[in-house]
Amino acid sequence: MFNKILRMLLTSLDHTNAIACGPDDCGPHDEIGKGEFLFPKTLKLEEDTYRTKDGRACFDFHFKDVSGHYEIYVLSSPLSRYCAENPQRAFCTLPDGQINLIDLNCTMAIRTYNQARKVAVVWAEKAWQKLLQTQI
Repeated sequence: MFNKILRMLLTSLDHTNAIACGPDDCGPHDEIGKGEFLFPKTLKLEEDTYRTKDGRACFDFHFKDVSGHYEIYVLSSPLSRYCAENPQRAFCTLPDGQINLIDLNCTMAIRTYNQARKVAVVWAEKAWQKLLQTQI
């Protein structure tokens, strides 16, 4: 079990592996359950990987505690290429990689780590659906 967790930790640190994949083959992210993060929220890690509910994409996030509120940054995602070509589109990050909360109609500060993870999930799922719609 320890070796499995260590291997997943090491592969999650390689942020060049933003993936979109089949429902049963996400390469090193296969062990992440659909609709789940790689690590449990109790660890309060600054960086974590989320796999979409359909299991076809993974998003790497950085959660930054800034004076009593959290900022969420996308380290890698399947949207990276799309947003490079269409930077003004919904669900593209701000220039520094931060999630644009306006895409979620969110105007309140994110006060806790758990709230930040929930916002990241909602953003990832909506962004993934948006990307799928643009590719149809």
